[in-house]
Amino acid sequence: MSRTHVVEGSCFVLRRTDVLTQKTIDKMQTLSGQLCNKPSGGCCAVYKSDGRKLSKDLPEDEESMLFADLDMDWIMEPKRFLNTCEHYSRLNLRWLGSDHEEKWNIRSV
Repeated sequence: MSRTHVVEGSCFVLRRTDVLTQKTIDKMQTLSGQLCNKPSGGCCAVYKSDGRKLSKDLPEDEESMLFADLDMDWIMEPKRFLNTCEHYSRLNLRWLGSDHEEKWNIRSV
């Protein structure tokens, strides 16, 4: 979802997640549960405005900190080849409303 947000919004995304350690699992007593039963998490990343990942992959089981030098001119790059704004203002492509008429799944043309 992070890359989808990046491309659609032509923005930078810093994705962060918490690391679930064995110590936390023991404290929460979730070892026998379906969720939070093994160490996991991590996966922090920085994405450029065209969807490319700027950061290196980090270990999932250790806490880390990411740093990135972001050039604000990079935001304009995807806007040159992908218009992500105008389709929201076209009423023939978007409609939000409530229609209470019965609809049939099969239509004939």
